Amino acid sequence: MNRFRLCPVFIVFVILLSLIVPQRIHAETVSFSVSVPDTRVTFIGASSPNAFITFLEDSIVSGTAQADSSGLFQKTLTNENAGLHQFSLYALDSMNRLTPTYSFSISLLNQMETTISGILLPTTIEPLKPVFTTAEPIVILGEAAPASTVNLFVQSDPLTFNFPVGGSGDWQYSVTNSLNVGDHTAYAKLNDSLGHQSIFSSVVNFSVIQAPTATPSPTLIPIITPVVPSCNSKSKSDINVDSRVDLTDFSIMMYDWQGSAVRSDLNCDGTVNLTDFSILMFNWTG
Repeated sequence: MNRFRLCPVFIVFVILLSLIVPQRIHAETVSFSVSVPDTRVTFIGASSPNAFITFLEDSIVSGTAQADSSGLFQKTLTNENAGLHQFSLYALDSMNRLTPTYSFSISLLNQMETTISGILLPTTIEPLKPVFTTAEPIVILGEAAPASTVNLFVQSDPLTFNFPVGGSGDWQYSVTNSLNVGDHTAYAKLNDSLGHQSIFSSVVNFSVIQAPTATPSPTLIPIITPVVPSCNSKSKSDINVDSRVDLTDFSIMMYDWQGSAVRSDLNCDGTVNLTDFSILMFNWTG
């Protein structure tokens, strides 16, 4: 039986070795180090550039940090109590959009520093506007860690799109696929080149309505204004302007007889009389 008895020093060595070797929680790396004056935890990760990050410990705000212009951040919480803790963190981007809260539980060891690295906070997301028509692209935008890849999901028409994030962290994608009229949702997830993966973003809503049908231009009907003979008209005997001097013109003149109607006053003397009748007869065509 004695040959199976383990040396206490060997047991301590195995325990320490298991603590120093990095472990994985989801896609983040958890490592431990010794020789620190107190119990502490350090978070290292990436978010959108200059994002304001809030850290919570057991649902209470325990600190804040700001990412640099490349989206990297690091925060150390000191004077922690050894034991199991739940930590959470979320980011506020440059447009005051919040990421979902990322939470995890981990045990802190007394007078050791626990480092959680490789944290990739989710992207922020929103539609360009709440309602789109079937005649225009659906524009979704947000901010994320530079050099990461956005996996964008659109429902209720199941669509998936993958595209890189530039150095500014801003991204915008136009969905040109025809979506059905109705309500839709969109959400996203991030990956980076090191294999880190974020949790899902918030889910945003938008609607698609039928584009209005173009109204045809009304057909314009030209208005023809009849030429009224004047005293200077060369066809002044043709009172009704039908290119003939006939009984119709005679009837109009009789109606205007002894009046001052310009149309029948062929000699322009202010009265429709026998002189005008004589001119009419002279130009008679029948």
